[in-house]
Amino acid sequence: MESKAIKINFKDEIIKYLHFWYLIVISVIIAIISAYFYSRYNEDFFQTSAKVQILDNSNSDFKLPTDGISIFGNEKVNLENEVEIIKSSRILGLVIDNLNLTTEIYSVGTIKTNELWIDAPFTIFWAFEKDVLEKKALNFDVTVTKNGYKINDNNREYKSGETNFSTAIPFKLVFKDNYPIRKIDGKSYLVALKTKKDITKSISKSLKIDYAGNQSEILKIVYNGLNPDKINTTVNTLVDVFNADGIQDRQLVFKKTIEFVDDRFEYLFNELDSIENSKVKFKR
Repeated sequence: MESKAIKINFKDEIIKYLHFWYLIVISVIIAIISAYFYSRYNEDFFQTSAKVQILDNSNSDFKLPTDGISIFGNEKVNLENEVEIIKSSRILGLVIDNLNLTTEIYSVGTIKTNELWIDAPFTIFWAFEKDVLEKKALNFDVTVTKNGYKINDNNREYKSGETNFSTAIPFKLVFKDNYPIRKIDGKSYLVALKTKKDITKSISKSLKIDYAGNQSEILKIVYNGLNPDKINTTVNTLVDVFNADGIQDRQLVFKKTIEFVDDRFEYLFNELDSIENSKVKFKR
């Protein structure tokens, strides 16, 4: 058999495909539109992690002479219980209150809306107390102006630090010191007030806690979020709150133990004193 070389006329091939030019144009337009909406609505998630060592109560210097068994329960550390404590509403509630996580500020861009944290140009101060705000939810738009800001496309202009009564919950918007306001003139932001219950559920859902290794007393905390600075601060605060809570628990155990020992000592002292008095009376 003889092999024959196949010649390709690129010009003819290109002309053949050019008959379907409208399909090519439509495909390119669809691809550009799809990429736009994907980048517009797809959120960037970041991840941070931390490790916490769970201390065994048996390592405490203060012990009762009871063969290593505490009168308040088994001293052996239970990591599953510690995981539940970290993700409990009480611990997460303290983190939320310390960082004011119920208030969220977003930068509204042409392509994407990003959550801000340290880089937010202003701070929101609500007129209600925390216990009242826990069950409140509110959203409104803020547009920065040269002399202050406007909300919800309203023509009225408000100054920084002025109490705003135009929303369901009065608030003060205060621009941060030395922030270049002129550079963000006309820029829009979204302010969202969420309930404490919703924020607690959101953090608990994004929080992953597992053992750092087999038979290890170290827990690894992994947290996902939209802003890297915010999730780092949240995890660090969570660890601090958990450690402080553990210290308070140990102090409470020591206090209860000391109170128990004092009560027993007083009881035994009274018993011995009564016996001594009886002996004296008997000798008399």
